[in-house]
Amino acid sequence: EADESIQLVADLRKTIGTRLFMSDDAGVAVRLWLADGHKADMVLWLAPSPKDRQKPAAWLVAPEALDPAVVRIAEDTLRKGT
Repeated sequence: EADESIQLVADLRKTIGTRLFMSDDAGVAVRLWLADGHKADMVLWLAPSPKDRQKPAAWLVAPEALDPAVVRIAEDTLRKGT
């Protein structure tokens, strides 16, 4: 199972390539990857903040078909830090 998870992340990383964090192009690539039958409901991308590289930034990317209530719960949880 760990090997499968590693392969899944590697496949996503390959799909993203050199696209910029939080760019529209990267969001489209992640959503297409999710729609392509991968075993994930959404993707949480962590990187240094574009505004302050000393602080982390989180970007939650979900497919259009995912219930917006689920996305809001995930976003609220990230904001609370729990």
